[in-house]
Amino acid sequence: IQKQELEALDGDIMRVLKCGSGVVLPYVRHVGPSTLYFMPAVVQHGLSDEDWARIKSNTMHEVTQLPGCLWLDFAWELSNKQHCFLSEQVEQYCVRADHMADDSGPFSVVSHQHPLIHNLELQFLETSDSKPQDQSADYWIPYTLVARVSPALPSCALTVRAVMAATGQSDTSSVSQDSPRLLEDAPTLERLVCANTARIVHNVGPTKMQINMEAPQIRAWSICRVPIAHVREIVEVVSLLRRQAVFNELLGSCVGITTVDSESMETGASVTVKTFANDPFRIDMYVQAEQTGVSMGVVLRVSEDSCILAWTHQALGVLDSDLTDMSNIPAASLTKATSHAVLSKAAAISSSIPIIVHWLLTH
Repeated sequence: IQKQELEALDGDIMRVLKCGSGVVLPYVRHVGPSTLYFMPAVVQHGLSDEDWARIKSNTMHEVTQLPGCLWLDFAWELSNKQHCFLSEQVEQYCVRADHMADDSGPFSVVSHQHPLIHNLELQFLETSDSKPQDQSADYWIPYTLVARVSPALPSCALTVRAVMAATGQSDTSSVSQDSPRLLEDAPTLERLVCANTARIVHNVGPTKMQINMEAPQIRAWSICRVPIAHVREIVEVVSLLRRQAVFNELLGSCVGITTVDSESMETGASVTVKTFANDPFRIDMYVQAEQTGVSMGVVLRVSEDSCILAWTHQALGVLDSDLTDMSNIPAASLTKATSHAVLSKAAAISSSIPIIVHWLLTH
């Protein structure tokens, strides 16, 4: 799969990491394949072209030591249900155009459009979900491929249900809707992502800012393993996990580790951050510059292709007097066409709310 993604993306390994099925790096973490599916923005920008070339050729052994990276480690586990696997006569599940054009034995060739690479159509060998009566038992064994998510990924219900649907797990009754948790000790995404919800003063260049988070809203689960019934599911699963990881990085930047000057707690800006139970990939920010008294409102949202889009309150038709209640802005109006192109680019490059606020204050 990665070879075909690289061909479609002109060999750009960074784009494979951002919109492909992740960077496959066998034997770097355990005896078997691993996939690097997310790397923090600050780590990406710290790598040289030579580093990316080494990652692409799997010769950068210290890649496992890069901070904040998220992995999928693939392994086999016993299963109560038998799954069909390729015989030794068939080369691979993912079929290239010049490899096989027709059906092979009990398998059929099925085409799937890549969810994020629009000019790439993948072909897979597939079979029925259940063992036919006349099917050779050699193809069917009680094992399943499992992607172990390392570290476990704090996720909203929307992500959990989508991953379950992508892997053929139809019973999502145990994953309740994204309603606020009323108990203080209940798991919320904000609490899992942000180890410390206290106010923290960030130093971004000459600008100091104080960031306050409103009460946690998003019910959360931790995804630690994903059973894979067919390798084609990996492409969609990675895109779902990556979107959640991008949002978590953005949310976590509110309480990131910073050096604070304890002698002076004066701030250049006060920022209020709000999340939404019914729109778990959205963050609203209310920014007030203390020296000038200027107030600004910004809506951030992580799209399905893991891009961070940004809208200013002026573009959304919100009056300065209504900034503290931007939650009434309907999700349907938050489209890529109406987003602020330059601010969205700054948000996508940094994945950092303090840096986004700094951009607002200096432009």
